[in-house]
Amino acid sequence: MGTTTEIDKPGGLDALQIPLNAFCLVDFQVALPVAGDGTNPGFVVGTFGTDAPSIVGSDFGGTTIDEDCYLTATLPSDYEDGGILTMRFHAGVLTTVADDDAQIDVVCYKSDEEASVGADICTTAIQSINSLTLADFDFTITPTGLAPGDILLIGVNLVATDAGDLGVMQTIIGAAKFLYERQ
Repeated sequence: MGTTTEIDKPGGLDALQIPLNAFCLVDFQVALPVAGDGTNPGFVVGTFGTDAPSIVGSDFGGTTIDEDCYLTATLPSDYEDGGILTMRFHAGVLTTVADDDAQIDVVCYKSDEEASVGADICTTAIQSINSLTLADFDFTITPTGLAPGDILLIGVNLVATDAGDLGVMQTIIGAAKFLYERQ
């Protein structure tokens, strides 16, 4: 699986890029399939030098898909105790938009490092990504009690519904990152 790398400072916050190949199946041991399978989106590499890796859902034309992927992440060592923490996904739909909707949702749990977690600390509701123009979608993580080195368990849900089936329709995540307040 990939490693995270530091990038720009949007809005004065530091950003930590999350490699898309770090997302996996619910068991946290198996990488995403190479194509969406109706339960999980796929990790699509494409052609090196032409395509960038992305997470792409199954074709939902004429039906509903509900796919999940997961990530275990450690807060960076320079994260400010209790500071701002946001997950940003650059997402949308490929080829044709749904006649109903395509959405992304995030859940986030802090590990207690004793094999259990507390409540979901993501406060942002599900968001519509039903556009052929990919855009940034931010999910606020409640920072109370968070500190550098904390382990977060993150689930991403992509749901899309279409009745008309006017072509291939797939959800896509082109990038993921943490935006955080630095010490």
